[in-house]
Amino acid sequence: MNPKETIKLLKQCKEAIKNKDYPIALKSCKEVLKIDRKNYMALVFLGAVLQETDKKDQAGNAFLKAIEVSPNEMLAWQGLSSFYEKGGVEENATQLIPVYKQLLRLESDSTKWCEIMSRVEPLLIKTGDAETLASIANDYMWVEDLKKIDTLQQVLLNCLSVITIPDHLSTLFGKVLSTAMKRVHFHDWTRYFDQLYRNKLHEIVFITAIELLQINQRAIFLHDWICRIFAETCILKKGYMQEFQHKIPDHVKILLDDYPQNVHAILAQSALYYLTGSYIEARDLLNQCLSINRTLFYGHFLLSEVQFELINYVEALKSAECALSLNTSESKMATKLLIKCLAFSMDKSNWMKAVELSKDFLSSDVDYPVTEYCARAYLKLDNWTEFEKSINQLKEDPSFDAITNLLEAKRKAKSESDDAVLLNQLITLAELYPNNAEIILEVALLYEKEEDYKNAYIYLIKTAKIAPHWYIVYLKLGNCYFRIIKDYDKASRCYQKALQLHPDSDEIGIAMSDTYKMLGDVANHIKLLEMICSSRNAKWAWLRLGLQHLQAGDSTAAVHSLRTALSFDPNQSHLWEALADAYLSRGNHRAALKSYEQAVELRPGAFYPKLQIATIKQVIDQTEESLMDFRELVTNGPSSVLALKGLAETCLCIAKSFWERRLFGLSFN
Repeated sequence: MNPKETIKLLKQCKEAIKNKDYPIALKSCKEVLKIDRKNYMALVFLGAVLQETDKKDQAGNAFLKAIEVSPNEMLAWQGLSSFYEKGGVEENATQLIPVYKQLLRLESDSTKWCEIMSRVEPLLIKTGDAETLASIANDYMWVEDLKKIDTLQQVLLNCLSVITIPDHLSTLFGKVLSTAMKRVHFHDWTRYFDQLYRNKLHEIVFITAIELLQINQRAIFLHDWICRIFAETCILKKGYMQEFQHKIPDHVKILLDDYPQNVHAILAQSALYYLTGSYIEARDLLNQCLSINRTLFYGHFLLSEVQFELINYVEALKSAECALSLNTSESKMATKLLIKCLAFSMDKSNWMKAVELSKDFLSSDVDYPVTEYCARAYLKLDNWTEFEKSINQLKEDPSFDAITNLLEAKRKAKSESDDAVLLNQLITLAELYPNNAEIILEVALLYEKEEDYKNAYIYLIKTAKIAPHWYIVYLKLGNCYFRIIKDYDKASRCYQKALQLHPDSDEIGIAMSDTYKMLGDVANHIKLLEMICSSRNAKWAWLRLGLQHLQAGDSTAAVHSLRTALSFDPNQSHLWEALADAYLSRGNHRAALKSYEQAVELRPGAFYPKLQIATIKQVIDQTEESLMDFRELVTNGPSSVLALKGLAETCLCIAKSFWERRLFGLSFN
């Protein structure tokens, strides 16, 4: 068949299809294909005809053969897409996506190209095909056609709101999205950042935000993203992004100048403090941050880490529990933190929880820090079998040698009840690991237990140099100065440092209060007690504040403080006695009488409140009752000078009363 006849048959086929005369069209196609099996147009027409007959399932093969003949021609691709669409778009989604992708490559008309993109979008969302999305975005994000760019960006954002980017495509997507943001108005950048953040492409968000600041330095939200990503990344991966640390203060300042309560700026500054070992500053800032937003996962997480470094395990545990309750995507990290806090706590039930959580955590993966926490819990629970298993696993990692040796030494001493052996072992370990603060502190505490305060002091000083943020070191040093050396000024400075590190500690507060009393520093004593009373419900502090006010002659303030102390525990007789003394000091005899009576009701055998009751009754002219009360006191304590004196004074008072009424006989009696 010569070319003219072929062309004639193809025209005839085309006309027949147009007129829906499919048998004629089919016959014409087959005649051409008998002669030329690779005739592109004949194969395309064959596919089109077969779609309209009862052999429509064979149409796809015809289009595919045409594509093999000429892969860069659009007709066969269009025919194939039509074939799949007629069979059901959703049902044939996986077959349609590569067809549409090829049509995008071949289509030059912008309007038609955008129409194809609109058909690709729902299929990508349905299948979650991140590979194709990345490929399309990478191919066309660089074109100059603004219409195509606008459509592509819209499709990209819509898809990324649903599709999760796999790790192996993160770099490619980061590159594409970074380019995309540079080609849109800065008001649209937020949507891109949201999608990058949702897919955990944090480093790309950080770097892109820094790059975009060069385009628009007025975009304040870029500083917000920089602070947010820096903080969150550093919190979960301590030491990560250290090369950017020096730049962060500038971004923090810019944010806080415009938005003083921006939590991401405060969080970033807290992270900086944490990384540089400024734990007190980090703690105070984090408390400020969480007062603004109580649901901030990273705030609670970092606060737990900070409190742990300050060895305030109670507060560290509270923050870890809050963090775990707020976030599911980082639940593994939060659980690991919780296990650590539970293992270091002082509560047996917490050790058991740590063990249970560790079992689940370690069932799927080896994690040496968690194994260490587990070993600590088993040691406290006296579970030697499981302890040995954990220790043997820890020995696989040489970086845990110091901890392993310490725990084994404590285990041996615990089973043998021999502190002397433990002390010798710990001294050896302290020489072997001179920078391990935990081991050196253990030596100091053992010396203190044996009342060898000279050596305890030496090792406490060593610990303070290695771990200057451990409150217990300064508490113990303060105790040495207070109880042994009797240097109350140095004791005061140590307790002040300890209280700064652990302001919630009643033990430190009481020690500090005792020191001010010994120094006779009334002003600072009152200031200390007022600070403690304002920060928490501390009955002892309110009582001491009341007594200090009473001693200073401020009976009104004393009454207020003592009544507050009683509100925490109204069943303490000594509190009622102190309150009665305060009332008596300001001349309120009847209120004092009621308070002393309450004290007697709570402690019937108490001498002092009964004496005061009898004395007050004498003053307020209840002399007959006063006389009875004093007689009872003398009967129960005939050698009490105060009771005898009170009885005599009451008798004299009654005699004077009779004398003034000229009842001389009764007066003599």
